Amino acid sequence: MSTDEPTLKQDKIINDLQAELSRKNKEIEIVLKISSEINSTMDMDEIASALLTSMDEIFGFEHSMILLLEESGDTLRVVATHGYGEQGTGSTVRMGQGVIGVVAQKKRMMRMSAIGAQRMYMQRAMANTNQAQAEEIPLPGLPNSQSQVAVPMLNKDDLVGVFMVESPKVHFFDKKDEVLVSILANQAAIAFYNARLNQDLVTANASLQEYSDTLEQKVEVRTRELSKTLDDLRATQNQLVEAEKMAALGGLVAGVAHEINTPVGIGVTAASLLEDKTVAFQKTYKDGQMKRSDLEKYLDTASQSSNMILKNLSRAAELIQSFKQVAVDQSTEERRSFPVKSYLEEILLSLRPKLKRTQLTTKISGDDSLTLDSYPGVLSQIVTNLVMNSLVHAYEPDDAGQLTFDLKQEAGRLIFEYADDGRGIPKKDLSKIFDPFFTTKRGQGGSGLGLHIIYNLVTQKLNGTIRCESEVGVGTRFTIEIPVS
Repeated sequence: MSTDEPTLKQDKIINDLQAELSRKNKEIEIVLKISSEINSTMDMDEIASALLTSMDEIFGFEHSMILLLEESGDTLRVVATHGYGEQGTGSTVRMGQGVIGVVAQKKRMMRMSAIGAQRMYMQRAMANTNQAQAEEIPLPGLPNSQSQVAVPMLNKDDLVGVFMVESPKVHFFDKKDEVLVSILANQAAIAFYNARLNQDLVTANASLQEYSDTLEQKVEVRTRELSKTLDDLRATQNQLVEAEKMAALGGLVAGVAHEINTPVGIGVTAASLLEDKTVAFQKTYKDGQMKRSDLEKYLDTASQSSNMILKNLSRAAELIQSFKQVAVDQSTEERRSFPVKSYLEEILLSLRPKLKRTQLTTKISGDDSLTLDSYPGVLSQIVTNLVMNSLVHAYEPDDAGQLTFDLKQEAGRLIFEYADDGRGIPKKDLSKIFDPFFTTKRGQGGSGLGLHIIYNLVTQKLNGTIRCESEVGVGTRFTIEIPVS
């Protein structure tokens, strides 16, 4: 035995290892190259084209196709072909139908080396799937096809599709290529899966954007509608406030006119009596029949009549002055500084025609020097509505009671409390008393706007707050806080 033989064997082993290593490196390069190409895009057509072209360049797969599983999960569709022209693109295969369907169903590579063997295998495969005979598959095919290989494309264990190659040569697909092609097929599966997810995401984003645009348009239209409605409500509210103010002013005019009529009528009667007595006295004097008793009688009548005329005209003048100030304040919204307590007394004086027909008394307590720099007409409207609300809701016509007003100043704010000792407000209605048109006296003198107008005047015009406390059978108290200036 020659001493060179071990050396030759060692060299052969080394050369074989180096060749195997070189082949493995080449396979790694192939995997990296194709993986890079198919993962560099999210377009499914570009992924399919890159995979088929690369397979042809590296393995010489002149005829190949890619089928992807559809959303239904029972059908595969041809999305790309190489070497067949446009033939077959769009064709479908059901799961378990033919070689490709069986590969998809079993998730296992199938390799056929001759067409006869393929037919024999297909018949055996169809029998295993309870089909009587092999079905004709409307897919691209070579007239002289001698070999076919179908590889499932799997993302983990989920089927994405099938990669199929075909050749007129027998045994053109080397067994050592199986692992490498399977790896590349699974790489393609991941790329297709990601591309499909990206496509779904793009579709979802487009739908979301379309929905967002539609929603934005709807919100814009709705905002305009609500803005217009709000403007209409504000205009209506202002009209209602003005109408209520004019109604209160009209009631005030009627009441004061009736109230003034009494002292003026008494004054006219006294003046008429004095005139008659004066005419009679003049006639007695001219006739020369005047006696001392006649003079004394005339002087007594003149004194009483003059006193009665003066008292009643003074009362009428007082009512007119009070009415004039309150009426002017209610019909205008001029701001001025005024003593609160004395102005409150004037308001109640103007309401005396309403109050005198009841058995209610009023009481005002508080600092006489407390001054408010605000809108007296608004305050007059608030007090008038509070009193009228009590007259309508708190008492029956023959009930006796007392309306109290308490004034004090704390931390630059006027605390104005108004209370009656009437029937009170049920707890279920207490949260709704400031709502517009809410009333328990519909058709009996209640409009449902009095307290709503008070709330708006206090919160919006006077920049204050108002709250109500009430107990059935005890009475109701309103507490209003507004800035002194």
